Amino acid sequence: MARPDRGEADRRIQNLTEKLLGTFEELDFLHSMAAFLARPSGVGDLDGYLVRETVSIFRADGGWLARRGEGSELRSAAVHGIRAEVAEFLNERFLVPLIRAEGLPLLVDDLESALQHRGVERPGAEFEGGELPRAFLACPLAANTEVLGVIVLGKNSRGDAFTAGDQKLLTTLAVQAALFIKNATLLRRLEAEARSLGKRVELLESDTTARPDLSRIQSESPTMRRLADQVESAAASGATVLLLGESGTGKSLVARILHRRSARRGGPFVEVNCGAIPAGLIESELFGHARGAFTGAGRERAGLFEEAHGGTILLDEVADLPPELQVKLLSVIEQHRVRRVGENRDRNVDVRIVAATNADLAAAVRAGRFREDLFYRLNVITLSIPPLRHRREDILPLARRFLSELARETNRRVTGFSPAAEEALLEHPWPGNVRELRNVVERSLLLKGAGALVELGDLPPLQALSSSAKRLELSKEPLANAVRGYERGLIVAALERSGGIVARAAHLG
Repeated sequence: MARPDRGEADRRIQNLTEKLLGTFEELDFLHSMAAFLARPSGVGDLDGYLVRETVSIFRADGGWLARRGEGSELRSAAVHGIRAEVAEFLNERFLVPLIRAEGLPLLVDDLESALQHRGVERPGAEFEGGELPRAFLACPLAANTEVLGVIVLGKNSRGDAFTAGDQKLLTTLAVQAALFIKNATLLRRLEAEARSLGKRVELLESDTTARPDLSRIQSESPTMRRLADQVESAAASGATVLLLGESGTGKSLVARILHRRSARRGGPFVEVNCGAIPAGLIESELFGHARGAFTGAGRERAGLFEEAHGGTILLDEVADLPPELQVKLLSVIEQHRVRRVGENRDRNVDVRIVAATNADLAAAVRAGRFREDLFYRLNVITLSIPPLRHRREDILPLARRFLSELARETNRRVTGFSPAAEEALLEHPWPGNVRELRNVVERSLLLKGAGALVELGDLPPLQALSSSAKRLELSKEPLANAVRGYERGLIVAALERSGGIVARAAHLG
């Protein structure tokens, strides 16, 4: 049996040793990278760390890491041992075309020859051509199919070149580094979003409109002071509450205050407008449905009563409930159970019901449009919210509060109303109540000209709105004719206020 050649054995041992050393360096690099990223400050300097470590591992004279921007643009994120101008020149003139042509990774022993071969002109006077590295190794930072950037190494000495093994190792490290970069970028984004959400939470916590309390309805009006006392008493009782009032008087706000002042404040508050949901969907919306209960029910769904479990549900415009739903609502109130559409079993719910309407429920009962037994179940505690025209002393305080809130939200420096604007606000009958007042203030603020006060000219044509609304309400004409009459009223009012000057009337809105 022939003895193995001693030289061949040595070469095998040397090759094996180089492979083991390469594997060790790769594992050591990944281990140190993981330890680096585990530090809170590590992610912030990830690019610089990757460049420094790869330059050290491959015994290069310098290198850089470039991130990909919009399109295929490359911008150096970290440079070590090489002038930044050299890196930017090679990014723009050499590496970007290579990325487009999928020509990476790239290993060359003579970079200047490679540039000439690809038709890249020599660098200009801003730096000497001798500053270019001689040996050049570039690998893409690719996560899946997305190229995030490129990592580049260079050597300056003649005869000191990178090997195919170096290219293979750097390619492997670049894949791992790309995953770290992608995760680090995602982490930064999540941290930024968390900070943004934290600020929004702080803003909401300090915003009384998002967390209403009794101060939102306490005012100079004796009727509102009495209502605030009634709300405080009703909130503590836990009984069903019926809110009566015209549209826009603030029934939803009162319902939210009832919830926040009650023992259920830690539970959900769910609001549903019964008049806004089609009759064929209202049962499913309130009580939920099983999968396949009707066409389009591809999955089971809990209803709003179940979502409000442990809290409060506001049934706004409850007078609009169809008769068959009135029966089921009565059953829910009496038994504290709901049955989803398509199921044959009941589910327990613990919900406080607050109902609201701008209709005369007693008249609806007499006319047979609303069940008498349901009316009595809802009418345990009745709170009537007066219209704004019956508490004129609240108009200006409310307008100033809305102006302050909206100015803060829109970053506008507006401090109040001029005397003429305040007089116009007081004279308006406010058929839309508080909702209309807020809308008028918001529109005036957003469209106003220069100055710290909302002037009379900044207000929309209030009298035209109210008179046109009244004409629309009483009109027996077809809808198209009524709308044209409404628009005509607005135009005439604007022309009157502008002295007949059309251009000025157009700016009045």
